[in-house]
Amino acid sequence: MRKEKTNCTVLMVGPAAGVKGGIRTVVEQYLSWEHWEQVKLLYVPTYVDGFAVKKLLFFLAGLFRIIGILLTRRVDVVHLHVSERGSFWRKAMVLSLGKAAGAKVILHHHGAEFFDFYEKASPRGKKHIAGVIRRADENIVLSRYHCRMMEQRFPQGKFMVLYNAVSGTGARLYHPEARGIAFVGRLGQRKGTYDLIRAMEAMEPELPPDIRFFFCGDGEVEQVSGLLREKGLMHRVGHLGWCSKDELRALLARSMVYILPSYHEGLPMSLLEAMYAGLPCVATNVDGIPEAIRSGSNGILVEPGDPAQISAALLRLVRSSGERMALGEAARHTVQTTFLLAPQVETLTALYKGWRKQ
Repeated sequence: MRKEKTNCTVLMVGPAAGVKGGIRTVVEQYLSWEHWEQVKLLYVPTYVDGFAVKKLLFFLAGLFRIIGILLTRRVDVVHLHVSERGSFWRKAMVLSLGKAAGAKVILHHHGAEFFDFYEKASPRGKKHIAGVIRRADENIVLSRYHCRMMEQRFPQGKFMVLYNAVSGTGARLYHPEARGIAFVGRLGQRKGTYDLIRAMEAMEPELPPDIRFFFCGDGEVEQVSGLLREKGLMHRVGHLGWCSKDELRALLARSMVYILPSYHEGLPMSLLEAMYAGLPCVATNVDGIPEAIRSGSNGILVEPGDPAQISAALLRLVRSSGERMALGEAARHTVQTTFLLAPQVETLTALYKGWRKQ
């Protein structure tokens, strides 16, 4: 009788349920995927939102769980979701534990500010960062751009591109009569929130009176709210602050355009989700974004830090329902052909199985 192959056991480590941000969105997609073939996922969260002491205690509890699993079970692969700063150093500790247990270790890099983190490190810190990346059996990055940047800085590391992706079960949400403009992400300088407010100020005399902006995210909510009041723009705001998944879907369904004027990004999940929902998207020409958006074809790219370009692009789409429809349909098609989850899971599965212990 032919002996059935055993499962490949993968210990995945990342943020806890309820943590805000794209990394948790990616993790939830993997954990909810029902078609892993001969792959058993074990998940241990090591990060939670909250005060410093709460974060430390949560990490230590997760670390003890990881040690227990590595000591009592056969683990083929340790898959670590990592960003920059504290996240990187925490995952470096887990990487050492995984290697000591004889497992292969993946560093899955999500940090939009990782290169800034590296460049600002001391010479000793840079050496340590390079050593951690070199020790990983694979470093997954979110775009070809990030792969090139990593290879330039860490020539001894092993790198592969795995795009963020959507599950492929979402409906088209765009409605031609929608009157909202949606921003989704942590409010603050890196995401270009203040550039968007300056663009709103410039657009104000030319905008139809029923247009509303949805600021969907946590972060510098009070500062953003204060600036909007100072500029006399609160009458343009339809939502300000974090929203649940259901609330976000409802706001996207009320939006004619999605806007993301970031200075740095990996390949943002919110952008892919908006594209898949059929919204025309305006985003900055940075990092991995141009690998999803081809300006004038399936969206509009603007330069970071340029409110005039942002306002011109938004006004252009507000005034043209035909262009909104065309760009939104092309955006959805792009996601359907390049950024669906199933092919990405197949790639991960092949990687995992190649490391299965006999």
